[in-house]
Amino acid sequence: MRTVFSLIDNGISKNDTNSLLKASSVAGQINYQIMPVNDSTTGNRYYVLLEGPDVNRGWGTYFFVAKQDGEKHPRVIIEAPHPVTDFNSQNIAYEVFIGSYPRAYGFFVSGVERTFGLNGQTDMAHRTLSVFEAATEAFAKFGSVVIQIHSFDAVRHPGYPWVVVSTGDGGANGALESITSHLQSSGISVGIFDGFKYEVLAGTNNAQGRYLRAVGAGFVHVEISTTVVFNSTLITSLQSSMTQSLIDGFRFPAYPLDPRIPAIALSVVAIYSFASFRFSKPKLKP
Repeated sequence: MRTVFSLIDNGISKNDTNSLLKASSVAGQINYQIMPVNDSTTGNRYYVLLEGPDVNRGWGTYFFVAKQDGEKHPRVIIEAPHPVTDFNSQNIAYEVFIGSYPRAYGFFVSGVERTFGLNGQTDMAHRTLSVFEAATEAFAKFGSVVIQIHSFDAVRHPGYPWVVVSTGDGGANGALESITSHLQSSGISVGIFDGFKYEVLAGTNNAQGRYLRAVGAGFVHVEISTTVVFNSTLITSLQSSMTQSLIDGFRFPAYPLDPRIPAIALSVVAIYSFASFRFSKPKLKP
């Protein structure tokens, strides 16, 4: 699957038909298929990588925009690692993906509910050895942004805002700030994990989040309350707001750099070097 992902990425990013044909051939050997999809209403073009009709291993389905956005923006991937179990999360992610065409590069959805495995084997957000994780690693590079859609039961979390957003480590990035701003402007209450608040919904142990932060990519974990999920007006507003955030674009790089940090680091090094020179004793020859 890593080979298939690599060939697809090369084929789309370089407009290389031969790579896509090779990807289709390799995928066929493991009972996967690549389908070109043309939306006759909008003219949008996609490639969909999915399991064969007689196969159900739960490896996931992967959508890609056939033609990349010509403008320079971070590569954005929308993910739904907990379909069905996380109330309608896969549909929300899909609507944001197609609504922001061609700004979002891909949409990845797990092929299995998180609760099928007794020991978390089917929980793709917490599995480091999975096709879903391999897809994330293959397409999300330095400066990319992955937005994961989840949902939570409002009854089990009374007093929580309608949406909780997190980078997984209590930090912030341009994508999180943009999504938060757009949601709040539409009247949807948003809570941000700051390292302490809303930790139970922050995705701190999310496998994809850990990988993305390690390679310098942006990660936004979005938890949506059932209050929104089961309200047609609110869910439409949420999807429109998130879609507009993608269309408007995020600040690059994904993680904002505080200019004070390198200055402080340089000052510390200078002070340490001066102190070492000032107080070091010269060695006397015997």
